Amino acid sequence: MIIAAMVFLTIVVALLGVWEQNARMLRRDSNHLMASVIAQNVMESQLSLGFKAEPIAETEFDVTHFVDGQAAVAHFSYRVDVTDTSVGPDDVALKQCLVTVTWEEDGNAKTLQLESMLGWQS
Repeated sequence: MIIAAMVFLTIVVALLGVWEQNARMLRRDSNHLMASVIAQNVMESQLSLGFKAEPIAETEFDVTHFVDGQAAVAHFSYRVDVTDTSVGPDDVALKQCLVTVTWEEDGNAKTLQLESMLGWQS
């Protein structure tokens, strides 16, 4: 009986550890998914401007989501860097657009970047 109880308690403790790790991974995935959505939306707005796209200074905001019924606030920021890669008048007119989203997770800064090339169209 004692051996069965020890085995049962060992399994319960192991499962609780797995549950906590699973919850932490879900929170990380949620933050990464939110960063991806932000980067994609900002990039789409830049693509709609085409060659007229301009840099956007760092913009900060908070996103509130719920974890186990409790509100959790995640702080995000994004910026857009636009670089004209054209060398001369005969070169193809291209701009490099780089969207960078940053957030903090477990005390570490995380970054996601999305890059695209914008072309001049007549």
